[in-house]
Amino acid sequence: MNTLEHKKLESRNAWMGAALALAAGLTLAPSAIALPESGLASSSASSILVAQALTSTTGTVIDADPREDTVRLRLSDGSIRMFSLSAQEQHQLGLDRGAEVMLTMSGNRIITMTRLISSAPETSTTATVVDADPREDTVRLRLADGSIRMFSLAAQKQSQLGLAPGAEVMLTMSGDRIVTMMRMVSVQPAEQVEATIVELNPRLDRIRVRLADGSIRLLSLSVQDQARLGLRNGSAVTLSTRGNRIETMTSNNQVATVTDPGQS
Repeated sequence: MNTLEHKKLESRNAWMGAALALAAGLTLAPSAIALPESGLASSSASSILVAQALTSTTGTVIDADPREDTVRLRLSDGSIRMFSLSAQEQHQLGLDRGAEVMLTMSGNRIITMTRLISSAPETSTTATVVDADPREDTVRLRLADGSIRMFSLAAQKQSQLGLAPGAEVMLTMSGDRIVTMMRMVSVQPAEQVEATIVELNPRLDRIRVRLADGSIRLLSLSVQDQARLGLRNGSAVTLSTRGNRIETMTSNNQVATVTDPGQS
């Protein structure tokens, strides 16, 4: 057997040994596999990758640090591990302390992380605003059971809802989490009251009326509406009121909206 044939035989034996080792379930580093010598192989040598099996487990967030791009988890086996996770990804997953996550891992490396959302049934309750702090994006509420809780709510949403101390809100909750918040506004039924025109001032679109209780109210009503209602000093009119606010005036089967300067 010449030298060339001997080297080819050694190379073939090395590849067979590597194949048998992989079949037996051993993990081999690429350097442990004898590759054919350069110039003797009919094709170029390629690296051999040994992949680890993927495993799944659950974990609980102990703390998350967006400044350091790290998160510490307590895994289902009780071990505590720290992983690298960008602040943006932490925000997207909503990784607060106590959050439950599902991990897909390859060895010690996380491949995917999924936030587990509690499937607690949604409940509705009412609450009263204790105080709202737009600078800190927080609001404290007294719930229907008497407990006081603080929630995170952006200043813009606080303004949109008109959240001031004493405001009543309706909450839809899932566990301890607020799903929706709606401001409750009391609506008083409209009442009809009789009044008499005391003074007309077309130039200023103003009129004065005397209510049944003797009080005098100044109202804004355009000169066009004054003419359409056929108003004169002493005319009897019907006012639609809601609480202490006068909303409309009716006369001669005509209705006009009025502005109550004292209530604007």
